[in-house]
Amino acid sequence: MLPVGHPHPVWGSAHREFYVYVLQLDDGEFFAGYSRNIWMRLREHQDGMVHPTAGRSPDLVWFTMAESRAAAESLKVRIRRLCLDNPREMRRWILEFRDLVGELEPVRVP
Repeated sequence: MLPVGHPHPVWGSAHREFYVYVLQLDDGEFFAGYSRNIWMRLREHQDGMVHPTAGRSPDLVWFTMAESRAAAESLKVRIRRLCLDNPREMRRWILEFRDLVGELEPVRVP
């Protein structure tokens, strides 16, 4: 689920980079896509506005930046192939990403 409120500045449309992302759907299937404004695109997925993910509870599980549309498209195609040919490897990418995010989260003091 996305945080409530305004998008993080890096997720907005002011940047020239593209974001390549992977969603996990409620049936365990993966969906890869890319967008210049990841915040808006994820909202569209969650609001059922994207046909392949509509009604399938999409959850962001991985993302990275790409320097151009061509690089983003190329990586998206590579990830889609990986999801079909070797979903175990895609799960490894996701676990490594979760570990990294967990290490970067600040320690919360009660």
